[in-house]
This record gives sequence, C-alpha cells and structure tokens, in this order.
Amino acid sequence: MSRIVLNDDLGDDGDYFSVPTVRLETVFREHSVLGYERILIKVDVEGYERPVMSTLMRLIESHRNARIICEILPNSASKSLLRDEAKHYGLDVLQIDSSNYLFARKSS
Repeated sequence: MSRIVLNDDLGDDGDYFSVPTVRLETVFREHSVLGYERILIKVDVEGYERPVMSTLMRLIESHRNARIICEILPNSASKSLLRDEAKHYGLDVLQIDSSNYLFARKSS
C-alpha cells in the first residue's frame, strides 16, 4: 500500500489515504501484456520516471511493437539518463511536445 497525502501543509498528522499498489511485472504477467500485437503505455508519475521507465524498458525489450509515451518535466535530471538507458535497450526517444517523449524500437 502507498500513502497519498491530501494536504502536505499538515505534516505527518495530515489527512491521507492508502491506495493499493501493483508491480508492473505483475500487471504484465496477469494480463498477458506481451501477448498483444501492439502495446502503448502512457507514463505520468510526477518525478518517478526513472524507476518506472527502467522497469518498462526491461519488460518490453523483446517486443517489436511496444511504445511508451512518458511525461518528463523539462528540468528533470532523469531525461538524459533515460535517453542513455533507452539506447541500451535499442529504443529511439522522440520528443512529442515540451514534456512528452515517445520511446519506441529503433526502425530497421
């Protein structure tokens, strides 16, 4: 379970609620995601791009038609790290707009 704080001005005693969390590996396995001919995943995780994208790139490594659109804030330090990691997995990174990037298998 993860904890979401509703009002961070209140400190540790502030209002919060818990939400269930599921690992990406579990979602891929339980829904047979890699069995689909085409996959499109949209990621918007407000500062947690690096761990999420690292996992996703590893999971889709063998899939020819998987695409990921990830929002990366303009001043994010993870932008260049994610580009390097994408290159390692054979993915191109194309900028869609000021904060969204498409990660896709390199064209043959």
